[in-house]
Amino acid sequence: MTTLNRRTLLGASAAGISAVALTACGGGSGAGPGGGGTTGGKSGDAKADYMKAEGNNFGGSISWGSWANPGEAKRFNEYAASFKQKYGTDVKFQVVSGDYASKIQTQLVGNAAPDVFYVGDNMMAKLVENNALVEIGEYMKSSASRSPFDQHLTNLLDWCQPKGDGKFYGMTVDCNPATFWFNQDLLQEAGYGDDPAKRFEGGVWTQQAVDELFTKVTAKGKKAHVLESGYGHWLSWMTTFGGKPWADNGDCQIDKDDACMKAIEWMWGHLDKGTMTYGGSLPKGQGVDALFYAKQLATIPYGRWILPNLKELKFNYDIAPYPTIDGKEIMPTVVYVAAMGVNAKAKNVDLAKAFTAIYTGVEGEKARLAGGGNAVPAVKGLENLVEEDNPPLPKHAKTFNDLAGKGYAIPLKIANNAVVASNLGTVVDKWIKAKVSAADFGKKLTTYINTGKES
Repeated sequence: MTTLNRRTLLGASAAGISAVALTACGGGSGAGPGGGGTTGGKSGDAKADYMKAEGNNFGGSISWGSWANPGEAKRFNEYAASFKQKYGTDVKFQVVSGDYASKIQTQLVGNAAPDVFYVGDNMMAKLVENNALVEIGEYMKSSASRSPFDQHLTNLLDWCQPKGDGKFYGMTVDCNPATFWFNQDLLQEAGYGDDPAKRFEGGVWTQQAVDELFTKVTAKGKKAHVLESGYGHWLSWMTTFGGKPWADNGDCQIDKDDACMKAIEWMWGHLDKGTMTYGGSLPKGQGVDALFYAKQLATIPYGRWILPNLKELKFNYDIAPYPTIDGKEIMPTVVYVAAMGVNAKAKNVDLAKAFTAIYTGVEGEKARLAGGGNAVPAVKGLENLVEEDNPPLPKHAKTFNDLAGKGYAIPLKIANNAVVASNLGTVVDKWIKAKVSAADFGKKLTTYINTGKES
């Protein structure tokens, strides 16, 4: 998973994903998702019932699609070959390039979509609404699944059951928790003293500690931190400082939650002082990650996807959780995820389910993430993969697992409204550039997330 994937597909700024492009999904027979293969899939035949299959001889063929950079595509093709060798299934992998959601939509309408494919976190609800995905929760929870449901980090799965009824239409392929990366060299040059990881271990990684970091780095002429418009950026600051953005019924209550509003005021205060930079105001073409790589930015709240690039650079870096009010515990912050879903018109739905279970389970995640993976396992039992470098890179790599287990994926109130999921980053960008007050931002944000309409 790359920086581009996560920032555009999973960061909820949704610059490249069109909600309108998904509105015609499904169509065709009109059969509902989870119909056990009634929409074009071969199912019910005892010889092909993979819910009861034993051994490794699945046979048959299956197509699978996702976004991928060249390095990922190479590894995915290697996985397809290894799956065929072990299970006797001919697996055809295809890269879906360009505007991913739009391409998948076109393929679905033309009955040419892969049997299984990646689903971005702001695509799921609309695909389910339009009967484009098969319900796979029953299979995943059955004894037939080679990836027991309780092995998955269930805290990251809510968005895969958009109706909240226990029916799942996808499983996370892996994850990338928002992590507080920092350039140790820049912090030392700024006279910061103990770095965030050491302060966390000492129980003093507080809001005041990060205030000091931002101030000292900025005073040395470097950028300290960049706030971006995607939900993961500002929402993580709210929840790490004790905010509760969601009411018991799931509605957004940011403007009514004191801790959330204080977090917005804190962010706005740093933006006003210049000790935090707004990403939408950076010069055109200047990427946040590029600033970090160029040693011009001291901290960056990204996932493990930047590690392969960092390994090629020569400066000292490490990670820590986000700071908290008490400075001692890890509070929930955003974890970026994608899922694999089964096409309701897959040529063999049961085989597609079996492939999905293996791919998203321990076996599949190990095959894809071992040996230099750039994501974090979303299943239990593979925690050691993030520390496989010797010595571990970064030093506190274990923090990835801690954040994944404690965090949350895209909130349902955002994920389940295609308008909000696709346009939230755009409207947030507009408000920040217009310099709306912290109080007005909280009110506008709450209204927009709840209604899909700007106030």
